[in-house]
Amino acid sequence: MQIIQTITHPDGRRKVEVFRRQNGTYGFEEWQWLEFEECWCPFAKHPISIIDTFEHALEEIKGRIPWIEELRQG
Repeated sequence: MQIIQTITHPDGRRKVEVFRRQNGTYGFEEWQWLEFEECWCPFAKHPISIIDTFEHALEEIKGRIPWIEELRQG
């Protein structure tokens, strides 16, 4: 698996990683920084998606993670 893009919230405590699997499909995972643990941890459970292109992965993210759309509007 290869991370293709990381989108970080301006507060620096949330991020989404878009990745490409070895079979050529894409997916994403949302993370949250936990101060007390000093580590990134999965933030929300999104159904595992098998997405055919990077562009489609970005569209899925926009539809499932509200703060991504807020970034675009801000």
